[in-house]
Amino acid sequence: MKKYVLMLGIAAVSIGSYCAYAGNSATMTVTATITHDVSLNVSRAFDIGKITFNPSYSNGGANFDGTTWTIDENAGIMSISGTRTGLFTANIPNPSTKMGLSIESETMEKITLKDVVIDYVSDNVFRVFAARIWINQFPSEGACSGTINIKYTPE
Repeated sequence: MKKYVLMLGIAAVSIGSYCAYAGNSATMTVTATITHDVSLNVSRAFDIGKITFNPSYSNGGANFDGTTWTIDENAGIMSISGTRTGLFTANIPNPSTKMGLSIESETMEKITLKDVVIDYVSDNVFRVFAARIWINQFPSEGACSGTINIKYTPE
């Protein structure tokens, strides 16, 4: 009988200790910062090429499908030649969907770039070009440059 009382006492102490332990708990918030290394790298700049104007006009416009320019009639642009679309790489998930890639801004001297397009080429390679340009005031002869900012935002 003494053995049973002793075992009952040990069991009671064990259960009491477990209950006391179970009542003493805490939670902790765990945080982490996730970054995406998409490694956006330009391998070839977008070059509109050589634009020839009729100086008797004050504005002009043209549309580009990635291969060929269509010049607005009677708009002062006589021809555009030597265009090369820009190329860049971006290490993004599902690159063929282009999810998360966007154009944040585009600027150019006196030439407005409109409807800038990002096209998937293959692997993690993309091409970029302006589907339309508009010239509000013909720039002087010589080189004209600007920038396109490509941004990746995880979705």
